[in-house]
Amino acid sequence: MVLRLGEWPTSVSHILVHHHYSTKKDKNMEQIQYALLMAVVTGMAAARLVYPLLIRLSQKLNFTDRPNYRKTHREPVPLVGGIGIMAGICLTSIFSAPLRNILTANLSVTISLFTLGITGVADDRLDLPAKLRLLVQLACAFAVAHSGIRLFSLHGFMGIYSIPEFLQYSLTIILIAGITNAVNLVDGIDGLAGSLALVNVTVLGVLAALADETGVASLLFVVAGVLLVFLKYNWRPAKMFMGDGGSLFLGFLMSVSAIYLIEVPYSAKGVANALPVVLPALFAIPVIDALRVFAGRVRRGLSPLAADRTHLHHKLIQHFMLHNAATKKIITLHLLLISGAFALHTWISIFTTVLLMLALIFSYSFFLDFAQNFSIWYRRMRHYEDTL
Repeated sequence: MVLRLGEWPTSVSHILVHHHYSTKKDKNMEQIQYALLMAVVTGMAAARLVYPLLIRLSQKLNFTDRPNYRKTHREPVPLVGGIGIMAGICLTSIFSAPLRNILTANLSVTISLFTLGITGVADDRLDLPAKLRLLVQLACAFAVAHSGIRLFSLHGFMGIYSIPEFLQYSLTIILIAGITNAVNLVDGIDGLAGSLALVNVTVLGVLAALADETGVASLLFVVAGVLLVFLKYNWRPAKMFMGDGGSLFLGFLMSVSAIYLIEVPYSAKGVANALPVVLPALFAIPVIDALRVFAGRVRRGLSPLAADRTHLHHKLIQHFMLHNAATKKIITLHLLLISGAFALHTWISIFTTVLLMLALIFSYSFFLDFAQNFSIWYRRMRHYEDTL
């Protein structure tokens, strides 16, 4: 290639500008990575400071979960997981400017988030009426939607994109309240809700970082740091439970973050295309399992809110699994759904993805029922043969 007179300075200038831009971009990326790493570390440090103190106080204040016929623990266990998550965020915000900024940028969301967490803590202590809890959830979800964080599009689900404002509000409120309750219901065995939440906030945190939403990413990674310490105490034998304060707080945080992130622009087109498929996978197990359980109760002539032991984690426990083994199986399924959705998002639609997840979780539940019934039948036959 031969350069004409006057081209050389332009080429050099272009190279220098491009090099300066690349260097600046790399430096900013390093700063973001460092900030997010510090978010995890400070979250862990705050949790290490708060949780031992809360466990001691819970015994004195009688803030514990007492055993009954539906529960597997035999001694009172502190219900301070949710208080620790909220306290960890507040403590970390003292040292983290991005976290402070995101907490004060949209006060409607922050107030709603902590209101729901405090409502859960009050429910752990006072056993609030279900209607009151639902009313608070719907009010908090409405506040979030009204603040501007809501679904503006269905992103191609069943061929639908933009939707009218009424549907934007309605779907946002239903999704936030539904996911929040589903996460609350999945908190039935040691380590399960905390592990699911840890995977989800990590995935959401990475997506927020890719969208240059450093404040959102900081919040999610702080929660990830707190959850790492929480799981140390919550893994069987559990020294502490999450309680409604924790599960409602986390369910609300994850659902609001997912709705926010699906609507922000991404520089990486592949990430933007994958989001409408990957995000449903984050909530597939708790939501589909809750719908399956509700449908089963209605079919048996019971209230959808009637207490029983038909959730997926209950079925695994009935197969003589320890809590740890049941939690690991469900988390493995959860990771498979997320990775499968990301790997297949270019070949399948959102609607097909949802159908596949429904089929997989219902099939797995059916298989567990079949295996349990077969095991009961086999033991009865063996007992019958022994008596002959």
